[in-house]
Amino acid sequence: MQQADILILYDTAQYSKNEYHNRNRIKTPRGPSWLTVPVRSPRMMPSLSVKIDNTRDWGRRVSLTLEANYAKAPWFRDYETEIERLLRQSRWERLADLNIRLVSLVANILDINTEMVRASSLPKGDSRDPSEKLIEMTQAVGGDTYLSGPGGHDYLDRSKFDRIALRFSSPAETAYPQLWGPFEPNLSVVDAIFNCGVETKTLLA
Repeated sequence: MQQADILILYDTAQYSKNEYHNRNRIKTPRGPSWLTVPVRSPRMMPSLSVKIDNTRDWGRRVSLTLEANYAKAPWFRDYETEIERLLRQSRWERLADLNIRLVSLVANILDINTEMVRASSLPKGDSRDPSEKLIEMTQAVGGDTYLSGPGGHDYLDRSKFDRIALRFSSPAETAYPQLWGPFEPNLSVVDAIFNCGVETKTLLA
């Protein structure tokens, strides 16, 4: 997030079940565990159209799960209130709105001031090709370089990037103090925030 000049929040991306759209991992005494926001069985639709299943009190469940597993973390009490308030405020209708608000909250906690733009607010491009879509969005915000996460190696067509540059970030998996045994990588950022507080920004740099 802090490596980019503009962060495009890709709320028009195709929703994929069993990905990270509506879930993430935390650490428990029994090892990593998924935290999930229930959704209404979406099929073949963009993320911004996916609705949350509010027939279950998922906000309360997620908040209690975080408390059960992180109450002893050094920074838990510093941040639990604002995270819980966001999760349990009124009734979130759309998953994309919740996710974008969570990203904004994390940016605020970590004092990251990167400009954020929703993909749905940009002019709709003509291409259906995944790489071309990213190029169109980058150009729409005046960018000349697309910065991809390491996963982009698996699906981006590098030959398409002749109009803008393509770079891949290589975030270091820096070990940090955690509860519940040896360091476990690839967890939700809240794990680092509760365990390391303001130092999380340095860990993610």
